[in-house]
Amino acid sequence: MKPTLKNNKGNMLVLVCVALPVFIGIAGICLDGSLAIYYQTKLMAATKFAAISASSHNYVVSGKTVINATQDQAEAALKENFGVAKLRSFSINQSSKNKCTLVAETEVNFVFVKIFGVNSKKISESYTVTRK
Repeated sequence: MKPTLKNNKGNMLVLVCVALPVFIGIAGICLDGSLAIYYQTKLMAATKFAAISASSHNYVVSGKTVINATQDQAEAALKENFGVAKLRSFSINQSSKNKCTLVAETEVNFVFVKIFGVNSKKISESYTVTRK
């Protein structure tokens, strides 16, 4: 006698009950992973914009560009593009004064992965601009 789906209703119920939590878990991890990737991409763009904006405050001395930006200017540009991002460090190369490095970070609050004890993750991004 050949088994059919009609005769195996109980087996299908067990299979669905076992597979459903696995599928929900995979969907939740994918959602939190895509949230982290979104924040990383947005932070990368905001950091790049803030570094370029800060390096645009410059002047030329003897044919050489000198960046004259402050940390407040870089922080304002970062907040304008990504309000929850924080400026971790801002530096201008002291020897040549034509290189500006900006490091920013933000925190991603997870939704599903909290079940496993991971509430959030800090993401950081850096960008360096050189003016000639």
